[in-house]
Amino acid sequence: MKQNNVNNYEPIKVYLTPETTPIAYGNKVECLKLSGLSEKEARKIALEPIELELYYEVAQGLFAVESEALESSVICSPYTGIDLDDGDTSGKEQEIKVVIPFGMSKLDSAYALKTKCENNIRNCLVDLINQHNGYMTIPQHGNGCFSLCMLDMGYNTFYFENMTYDGNLLSFSGTNEDGENLDIDESDLPDNGLLYLFDYLDIIKQ
Repeated sequence: MKQNNVNNYEPIKVYLTPETTPIAYGNKVECLKLSGLSEKEARKIALEPIELELYYEVAQGLFAVESEALESSVICSPYTGIDLDDGDTSGKEQEIKVVIPFGMSKLDSAYALKTKCENNIRNCLVDLINQHNGYMTIPQHGNGCFSLCMLDMGYNTFYFENMTYDGNLLSFSGTNEDGENLDIDESDLPDNGLLYLFDYLDIIKQ
């Protein structure tokens, strides 16, 4: 996902007051006081409108960032923890950031990291298929179609042929080992199924 630029952004203005947004207003006042303002000055300036830039991350949701912060900060998705591209970093590796709350167990931390990685991979697949207008054929390799073991689906193997995205779910059409045509979606895949598919597509691309 790319960061907005001066020629392509969607701003809104919000107002903080001690009556309607006491927590945010209070924090804004404290922030202004840290910059050297008096209590009276900070409370006055905190009432002024704040410009936010809107972002909508596909398959995740809406978020907004204070415009002034964009000038001196690296913006990352609050859903995936991935830094937004600045427009010049397409194709470069991005760092996945995971905030681990104090006291969280090692096991829970591992699951949090796994979830972040899975969301990142899913977003990459969504971006890829959106480049093909929501439908793409999955390329074959030397041994035929990409396949995954699907023992809990009542058959052994699913051979992937096409992938679609409807704005909500990734879906796949293909066949089983008996040549029967089948349609499944991402919820039917085995554990790490999207990761295996992404890895396969990345290797084929190279």
